Amino acid sequence: EVALQLEALLPEGAAPAVVQLSLAAAWYASNTRRLLLFDAARDLRKLEEAAAELAKVMPPETAKSVKALATSAAWHAANARSMLWLDAERDLTRFEECCRQLPALLQGVTDGAAA
Repeated sequence: EVALQLEALLPEGAAPAVVQLSLAAAWYASNTRRLLLFDAARDLRKLEEAAAELAKVMPPETAKSVKALATSAAWHAANARSMLWLDAERDLTRFEECCRQLPALLQGVTDGAAA
Protein backbone atom coordinates (compact mmCIF):
# COMPACT_ATOMS: atom_id res chain seq x y z
CA GLU A 1 0.00 0.00 0.00
CA VAL A 2 2.78 2.44 0.87
CA ALA A 3 4.56 1.55 -2.37
CA LEU A 4 1.41 2.43 -4.31
CA GLN A 5 1.24 5.82 -2.61
CA LEU A 6 4.91 6.42 -3.38
CA GLU A 7 4.42 5.49 -7.03
CA ALA A 8 2.06 8.43 -7.44
CA LEU A 9 4.69 10.81 -6.08
CA LEU A 10 7.92 9.52 -7.59
CA PRO A 11 9.31 8.77 -11.03
CA GLU A 12 8.71 5.33 -12.48
CA GLY A 13 10.83 2.70 -10.78
CA ALA A 14 11.69 4.85 -7.77
CA ALA A 15 9.04 3.59 -5.33
CA PRO A 16 10.21 -0.06 -5.22
CA ALA A 17 13.79 1.12 -4.75
CA VAL A 18 12.76 3.42 -1.89
CA VAL A 19 10.87 0.58 -0.20
CA GLN A 20 13.81 -1.83 -0.59
CA LEU A 21 16.27 0.82 0.55
CA SER A 22 14.21 1.56 3.67
CA LEU A 23 13.77 -2.09 4.58
CA ALA A 24 17.46 -2.87 4.06
CA ALA A 25 18.50 0.18 6.10
CA ALA A 26 16.24 -0.89 8.96
CA TRP A 27 17.60 -4.44 8.98
CA TYR A 28 21.18 -3.24 8.61
CA ALA A 29 20.92 -0.88 11.60
CA SER A 30 19.08 -3.43 13.72
CA ASN A 31 21.42 -6.30 12.93
CA THR A 32 24.51 -4.13 13.40
CA ARG A 33 23.25 -2.90 16.78
CA ARG A 34 22.58 -6.51 17.82
CA LEU A 35 26.05 -7.55 16.60
CA LEU A 36 24.63 -9.90 13.98
CA LEU A 37 27.44 -8.86 11.67
CA PHE A 38 27.01 -11.52 8.98
CA ASP A 39 23.38 -10.52 8.58
CA ALA A 40 24.28 -6.84 8.75
CA ALA A 41 26.81 -7.27 5.92
CA ARG A 42 24.10 -8.88 3.78
CA ASP A 43 21.70 -6.06 4.60
CA LEU A 44 24.31 -3.42 3.78
CA ARG A 45 24.77 -5.00 0.33
CA LYS A 46 21.00 -4.87 -0.19
CA LEU A 47 20.93 -1.25 0.96
CA GLU A 48 23.68 -0.27 -1.48
CA GLU A 49 22.01 -2.18 -4.33
CA ALA A 50 18.72 -0.39 -3.69
CA ALA A 51 20.52 2.96 -3.50
CA ALA A 52 22.16 2.24 -6.85
CA GLU A 53 18.77 1.40 -8.38
CA LEU A 54 17.33 4.61 -6.98
CA ALA A 55 20.20 6.63 -8.45
CA LYS A 56 19.28 5.28 -11.89
CA VAL A 57 15.83 6.89 -11.79
CA MET A 58 16.50 10.05 -9.74
CA PRO A 59 19.10 12.78 -9.77
CA PRO A 60 22.13 11.74 -7.68
CA GLU A 61 21.63 14.43 -5.03
CA THR A 62 17.98 13.42 -4.56
CA ALA A 63 18.83 9.71 -4.34
CA LYS A 64 21.58 10.51 -1.82
CA SER A 65 19.13 12.49 0.31
CA VAL A 66 16.52 9.70 0.25
CA LYS A 67 19.22 7.23 1.32
CA ALA A 68 20.31 9.52 4.16
CA LEU A 69 16.69 9.92 5.26
CA ALA A 70 16.12 6.15 5.35
CA THR A 71 19.38 5.35 7.11
CA SER A 72 18.90 8.11 9.68
CA ALA A 73 15.41 6.82 10.50
CA ALA A 74 16.70 3.25 10.72
CA TRP A 75 19.57 4.16 13.03
CA HIS A 76 17.32 6.31 15.18
CA ALA A 77 15.00 3.35 15.72
CA ALA A 78 17.83 0.89 16.36
CA ASN A 79 19.60 3.21 18.78
CA ALA A 80 16.42 4.15 20.63
CA ARG A 81 15.55 0.47 21.06
CA SER A 82 19.06 -0.12 22.38
CA MET A 83 18.68 2.83 24.77
CA LEU A 84 21.58 4.68 23.17
CA TRP A 85 19.82 7.99 23.64
CA LEU A 86 22.59 10.34 22.45
CA ASP A 87 23.05 8.36 19.25
CA ALA A 88 19.29 8.22 18.75
CA GLU A 89 19.04 11.98 19.23
CA ARG A 90 21.83 12.57 16.68
CA ASP A 91 20.06 10.30 14.19
CA LEU A 92 16.76 12.07 14.73
CA THR A 93 18.42 15.44 14.09
CA ARG A 94 19.93 14.10 10.86
CA PHE A 95 16.55 12.66 9.84
CA GLU A 96 14.86 16.02 10.40
CA GLU A 97 17.55 17.79 8.34
CA CYS A 98 16.93 15.36 5.49
CA CYS A 99 13.19 15.95 5.77
CA ARG A 100 13.75 19.69 5.38
CA GLN A 101 15.98 19.25 2.31
CA LEU A 102 13.95 16.64 0.48
CA PRO A 103 10.94 18.70 -0.72
CA ALA A 104 13.14 21.05 -2.74
CA LEU A 105 15.09 18.12 -4.19
CA LEU A 106 11.92 16.24 -5.09
CA GLN A 107 10.22 19.21 -6.71
CA GLY A 108 11.82 18.78 -10.13
CA VAL A 109 11.71 15.00 -9.88
CA THR A 110 8.04 14.78 -8.95
CA ASP A 111 7.02 17.29 -11.61
CA GLY A 112 8.05 14.67 -14.14
CA ALA A 113 6.21 11.90 -12.26
CA ALA A 114 2.93 13.80 -12.28
CA ALA A 115 3.03 14.34 -16.05
